Amino acid sequence: MVSPSELLFDQGRIYFGTNARKQFDDTQAVPDRLIDSIKQYMTLGKDVSHLAKIKLQAVQDPSQSFFQSDILTLYLAHLMYLTEEALATKGVSANALRRFAHPAWKDAHKEGNEAAMKIMMAQAVVLARSLKDKLLISISIAEARAALDQLQNLEVSELPLNLIGQPVREATAAGAGALLGGRPNSRESYLIIDVGAGTNDVA
Repeated sequence: MVSPSELLFDQGRIYFGTNARKQFDDTQAVPDRLIDSIKQYMTLGKDVSHLAKIKLQAVQDPSQSFFQSDILTLYLAHLMYLTEEALATKGVSANALRRFAHPAWKDAHKEGNEAAMKIMMAQAVVLARSLKDKLLISISIAEARAALDQLQNLEVSELPLNLIGQPVREATAAGAGALLGGRPNSRESYLIIDVGAGTNDVA
């Protein structure tokens, strides 16, 4: 299952993934309106906790009521919903442990960013299980804002942090795919070069 990392605000609603792209194409919206490459919000050297202070551009969010952290959390919730639906079709518990990949953050931000992302992942689980299929196609701006506000009222201890495992570097995660194709009981060397939109990782 693949979902483009895209969101679109349109006519009072927020569209997710493939539906964001479809709505964007159908309405022939100007390119700047599409929110894409969401992972760039957490790029190399950036303090993830600052994302809660950075509003979206007015062309993307005319209401000016959403911050970058809101968009990242909403998109993660969209992915969590898709993931748990896929797990259900395979008879796997929705409480499966999940991890996240991250760029090679500088040491000054690494520990704080990992903690912030873990909380955001757990918040996304709560949203996915609360909003359910409203995260599949689109949700009203008002309902999304209200859900995010309610989420902020939860204590960290109330979040399902037990479902979020230790993070892994993007290049290491990419390398895991190569290992899946390796020969059983063999030791093979791989050079993984992960060329991204803003960072390049080598492992």
